[in-house]
Amino acid sequence: MKSEAKLYAVMGAIVALGGGFLVFNKDSGQDPAAVAQPTPTPPPVTQESFSKLEATTRHFKGSPTARYTVIEFADLECPSCRSTHEMVLKKFGKEISDVRLGYRHFPLDNIHQFASPAAIATEFADKQGKFWEVYETILEKPKEDLSQEIIDAAVKKAGLDTAEYEKAKKDPELLKKVTVDRDAGIAAGVAETPTFFLRDNQTKTTKMVTGWRNLYPELKGGIAGLPTPVPASNPPGLPSK
Repeated sequence: MKSEAKLYAVMGAIVALGGGFLVFNKDSGQDPAAVAQPTPTPPPVTQESFSKLEATTRHFKGSPTARYTVIEFADLECPSCRSTHEMVLKKFGKEISDVRLGYRHFPLDNIHQFASPAAIATEFADKQGKFWEVYETILEKPKEDLSQEIIDAAVKKAGLDTAEYEKAKKDPELLKKVTVDRDAGIAAGVAETPTFFLRDNQTKTTKMVTGWRNLYPELKGGIAGLPTPVPASNPPGLPSK
């Protein structure tokens, strides 16, 4: 059993370093039904399936007339998600202006204990119109391990009622919103974070990609100022995929 446990620990480290986290639940002690399990073969991303995903995505920022629509499934504790946000996604709407970003929750609860609490905090903030403010604060220091203290501080910084937030931590309606997102990701074939669904609104092409290396080439042709991906090595602080 010890050797098997070590094997899975090594597997987890390899997945993490490879950029993004796969979903597995070996010896986690959790009910497997509570952990997202991806479909074996991702379904193709069509105009119809993308439009359905877009219609059920609740959090967007950026112009509806942007050339690209990007819908991200992410885990707010995932190191690859946090680094990708710092190096790429936070530029959307600023240096990279021609993208509309949608966000959906995909917490990997079997390996990230603060992923769902962070998601619930953003949903609580959304009720006061401050989803993106709390989201950005939670992600503003990507090299720091996420903690409940960081999540609570993000809610407080946004000026939200902390007493109401304490009650909201166990609100089944907020948890349901997170679960609905994760279930939609599973149905769409999400198997790691971050995963992006892209649509070029000029050519009407759609695609699913994972990690920053695959996101860059898909967007760089239509967006002024987007850096060319580095083929051999990674810039400091950026995940490998």
